[in-house]
Amino acid sequence: MTLMTLTVLMTLTALMTLTALMTLTALMTLMTLMTLMTLMTLTALTALMTLTALMTLMALMVLMALMALMALMALMALMALMALMALTVLMALMTLTALTVLMALMTLTSLMVL
Repeated sequence: MTLMTLTVLMTLTALMTLTALMTLTALMTLMTLMTLMTLMTLTALTALMTLTALMTLMALMVLMALMALMALMALMALMALMALMALTVLMALMTLTALTVLMALMTLTSLMVL
């Protein structure tokens, strides 16, 4: 009887240690899983933050490019207006010189006739 009780007690203690070890391993695996999940969520958050930062940077770059394009277009329009004004001034000067040449020719012919 004492041997049987000893074996029963030993098996009980072995089972208890096995269950304790199993619970410890289960707890450790749960803790590792939780840390892995927190690490994954942290990496996901950092990835999202970097994505949003990249998107905002891209939007800012697009806005700056659009502003530069608008400024270039405005400059081109101003240059075209200035070129048109210069052309009109040149044409007016040419017409004035042509008129003066015509007047001079007319006065020369009138003098020659006289």
